Amino acid sequence: MNYTTISSKKYFTLISVINDSKNYSFFNELDSLLTKKRFDNAYEHSINENILHASSNNLTCANIRKTINNFIKTKDLILIGDNRNLYELIKMGNLTSEKLEKAIDVNLHKKIVAALDNVSHETSYFSYDFLILRICDNFILKSTVSEVKQDYIKAKHNILKKLINFKYKKEIKENETTFLCWVDRILYAVMNKEICPEEFVLLCKKILNLSVKNIYFYWKILHSVNYTLLQQDFSANKDLRDFKKEIFQNIEDLYNSVDMKIEAIKALTVSTLAKKAPVKEDFYYLFDTIKLAAQKNEAYKLFCLKLCKYIINYNYEYNIFCYRFIRKYFIDSFFDMLKNPLNNVDILTEEVSALIALFHIDTYFCFNRTQIFSKIIEKLKAINDTAPKLTYKNFYQFCDVLDYIMSENTDILTPDIIQQLNVNPSERSKLSKCFNLLLRKYN
Repeated sequence: MNYTTISSKKYFTLISVINDSKNYSFFNELDSLLTKKRFDNAYEHSINENILHASSNNLTCANIRKTINNFIKTKDLILIGDNRNLYELIKMGNLTSEKLEKAIDVNLHKKIVAALDNVSHETSYFSYDFLILRICDNFILKSTVSEVKQDYIKAKHNILKKLINFKYKKEIKENETTFLCWVDRILYAVMNKEICPEEFVLLCKKILNLSVKNIYFYWKILHSVNYTLLQQDFSANKDLRDFKKEIFQNIEDLYNSVDMKIEAIKALTVSTLAKKAPVKEDFYYLFDTIKLAAQKNEAYKLFCLKLCKYIINYNYEYNIFCYRFIRKYFIDSFFDMLKNPLNNVDILTEEVSALIALFHIDTYFCFNRTQIFSKIIEKLKAINDTAPKLTYKNFYQFCDVLDYIMSENTDILTPDIIQQLNVNPSERSKLSKCFNLLLRKYN
């Protein structure tokens, strides 16, 4: 066969390795879970939007005034501080400025501010005061009368002061989503100079103490701290930097105690990939979880390698590795997984095929191809040392792929690769035939 024919044949071998037909059923299962998760996310978002907008927009001016007056007249703190009661006022923020102006005059706004102030003086849960903060935020945005806007701005500052200084009871019924909303709001507060970085750190710690601690929640806070440190005004702030180190330590401690099962890791992968806007800390959490799970035993490592291959496959369509931090964290985590050698040919072949797929992602090809190529050779040597018998599936097909790679990328040519792979003398003739493109290039 001529050079072109041999090259074409080896190219199709490369495509076969990347497409990874033996894991089709696993990939199809994750694709189905991912599609379902995206539909669930869209449905939940749609339901929330409909509840917030439909129920609000149907309100008449008389309904609005009745709801507000009921709130103002209620004296019992249990009733006035009830989430449902305050939530009715939050829904008012979905109305147009024009509708609010028709229904609520300046005097009624002042009564609302006074009532909110009374509630805040009595509440002992962070969640109640945070709902009041949301109400103030909504009316500040929708108010066109300067006097009204200033009243709510003053009330907002008072609430922020209480959030910072008051010692709240531990929350008993709020969920993780609520805690994440709190973090987003205080991030907004520090960005808009409503609070200083030191107060931001204090509030983050307060939320951590009030909530159920889990790794994802720590990653969320770390994302907020990192975002704050990226701002020129805050980049050198000592409190933020010290807090970042503290969060990292907490994450490490939690990882040491976590014991995630395969189904939970699968669900975490699907949940992370299903999100519309990638957040690097979400992916850090996922990659760390996969890396740690791979250390448990051979079955977990094989599963985690397949999961990594699915993420690599996913990237071909959605290009998540175009984000530098996500790309770097993935390859660092993946290389860490490869550091624990296991005398298992199935695992070694999964590692090699994953490395070959990784090599052919544009961003990794540009920045990491030399390291990836070296890892491929290292793992092929391990197969040679481990396998009772070298076959096309577990060894020689990968040699064909390496031959094609080197013939197409002259900067990583390795003329002594046959010696490096160190096969038995009886196998050298067969191995030499795998590298016929390379030998032709040198002869």
